[in-house]
Amino acid sequence: MSITITNTYGTAHHVSETNPAHVTSCDRYRLPLVGAIVPGNPGYEDMVRS
Repeated sequence: MSITITNTYGTAHHVSETNPAHVTSCDRYRLPLVGAIVPGNPGYEDMVRS
């Protein structure tokens, strides 16, 4: 018997039949948006330690 749970974003996660806390796969993956702040950008100096 396959067990599927859904997170708050509505993405289905498939879990182990013997351990429902173990996610074995999901239908979609969210990738975080990552940016870079380089010297010269406003506020850069406030974010780094000297």
